[in-house]
Amino acid sequence: MALLIILGAVGLKTLNEVNQRADELVRLQRNIAAYQQLQHDSTAQLYGIASALLVPREGTLET
Repeated sequence: MALLIILGAVGLKTLNEVNQRADELVRLQRNIAAYQQLQHDSTAQLYGIASALLVPREGTLET
């Protein structure tokens, strides 16, 4: 009986560790997605600035 209780406790501890790792993985994936969005937005803005400088029109530069 004691062996069954010990086995259950070890199993619960292992499941808890796996759950914590899964939570960390989800957090890291969200961070990666946020950084990718930031990179995309920055690239789009730089492209817009470069286009405005290549075709110097008054309205384009103001935008």
